[in-house]
Amino acid sequence: MDLKLNGKTALITGASKGIGRITALTMAREGVSLYLAARSGDELEAVKKEIQSKHKVKVEIRPGDLSTLREQGSAVPRSGRRAAT
Repeated sequence: MDLKLNGKTALITGASKGIGRITALTMAREGVSLYLAARSGDELEAVKKEIQSKHKVKVEIRPGDLSTLREQGSAVPRSGRRAAT
């Protein structure tokens, strides 16, 4: 299925397991560059390696607990765009 997402970028939380992991694999198959966030750094690294072995997309991982504002801020990719005021 072509979702017409090739060249886009996505932030996926909970990406180390379950629905988040499947979403990451699906997006990578569609050519989406990924920022993957989850609490488990080891499991995120495994997902990153799996994606990179199958797809030619950029993958960055952000291990941490997204229940804190500090971790939320570090998980969000910087796009270079300014926020609307």
